[in-house]
Amino acid sequence: MSISADIASPFEVSADAAAALEHDAVFQRVRQRMESSFCPFHSAECSEQQRSVFRLHRDVIYTLLLPLFEIHDQATQIATRVLGRRKGAEPERAFRGEARGAFAWLHCILTEEREFCLAEGCPACVVLHVLSSEPTIRLVAVACMLSDFLPATDLVDIKKRHFGFWLKAMEKAVREDAFWGAEFWPEIQHRAESLAVDIRYLIMQCVEHRNGTELQRTASINSNNHNHHNNKSAGCIAMRSERHAYRVHVRSIPVQPSALARRQLNMMWEEQDLVSKYLQSCWNSLCWSDRRQKMVDFSKTGTLYFPREGTI
Repeated sequence: MSISADIASPFEVSADAAAALEHDAVFQRVRQRMESSFCPFHSAECSEQQRSVFRLHRDVIYTLLLPLFEIHDQATQIATRVLGRRKGAEPERAFRGEARGAFAWLHCILTEEREFCLAEGCPACVVLHVLSSEPTIRLVAVACMLSDFLPATDLVDIKKRHFGFWLKAMEKAVREDAFWGAEFWPEIQHRAESLAVDIRYLIMQCVEHRNGTELQRTASINSNNHNHHNNKSAGCIAMRSERHAYRVHVRSIPVQPSALARRQLNMMWEEQDLVSKYLQSCWNSLCWSDRRQKMVDFSKTGTLYFPREGTI
């Protein structure tokens, strides 16, 4: 067996998946920004076909890992705003539960493997580095598992793309690898699935923190406007339904509300409308009764009764 065959990419992409990538405009734009210079060893030992395959696989890996950088950057910025001016406070303290562990793991792996995650250097070296350690295998597997979830959030600017084919290529490469073997894949898959769930919690908490800050800002502005309006129209009674507050709360949830939740909100709105109408009718009834009594008194005496000062 030749040296050239030994250093071929361990991953295999089907013809259908390769054709889909060729017609993916976003992926092609990413490829145009990537460098294609190989190290002296791979330039000499790899054929042109192998170098082309390494470039394609390197670009797929980079496209998969790029959203994780954006998640980490967004989470860091949000954590900084949440923690404020607390000196010495680690950013992960802004999150709770599994999300905190996911943030810490992302921070460590993206810092230690920065050159690999940014696909810097020789494309062949980047591709072969995937199987060099358990964290890098898990990182790429997690990126594949999150590729369908990220477009459903507004935290990461990413188009809808499916990379399920690369997860299958990862599984095949790990199972056929002489070092890792077939028995290792179920364990790494379980770890990757658990980490992917934790990163989902991190994304949702980031959305909650961000929307919470926006809601506080909106509530502060509305409160100032409301106080200003009350000062200008003191003594006036305005019965209004506060539906907008519930709608803003629904928008702050990063998932589609269930039918039961929508029904409960509708019931709240209906209840508020009924209470508002009831109070308005009571007020109108009191005003009309008082007015009618004054009209009766006026018809009898010819004068209206005004209470003396200090009697009320």
